[in-house]
Amino acid sequence: TTDSGKTWENVLEISEYTGCYEVHMDPRYSNILYASAHQRMRNLYTGIYGGTESGIYRSLDSGVTWEKMKSGLPSEDVGRIGLAISPVNPDVIYAIIEATKDDKGVYKSVDRGVSWTKQNSYISSYPFYFQKLYCDTKDVNRVYSDDVFIQVTNDGGKTWSNLGDDKKHVD
Repeated sequence: TTDSGKTWENVLEISEYTGCYEVHMDPRYSNILYASAHQRMRNLYTGIYGGTESGIYRSLDSGVTWEKMKSGLPSEDVGRIGLAISPVNPDVIYAIIEATKDDKGVYKSVDRGVSWTKQNSYISSYPFYFQKLYCDTKDVNRVYSDDVFIQVTNDGGKTWSNLGDDKKHVD
């Protein structure tokens, strides 16, 4: 339910094979929303785990209309995408994108998702399960990635290293 009392049936409907699994709100402006969509289908003997409908979508009107973000992002055979908005500077958004060999990786936007720059080709070991990022609450350039071994970057996604496993089980 919105501040005006409207209720939505769907946050974003793309097709019967594409759904949104992450929705983020700009912490300063509740009308600005971001959604990561994943085109997929699984049958007994076949599976589709990405496509052209997968992507990052943005709404500036509390989810009434949505625009697919394209500038600097992969557009073909895109799989699971993890998103994170920096609480230090919400203009900065990070995405970890399963895509083709040349396009997969970590992307960064410094203008609320209008344009993106690839930082690194890193994606999680099992992107279907782990494609999730978490921004640090004090450092805009420090981001964590879920993986078999948690990864961390201190330079805005350009380099990644194992955080360490003290008191953490691999599962």
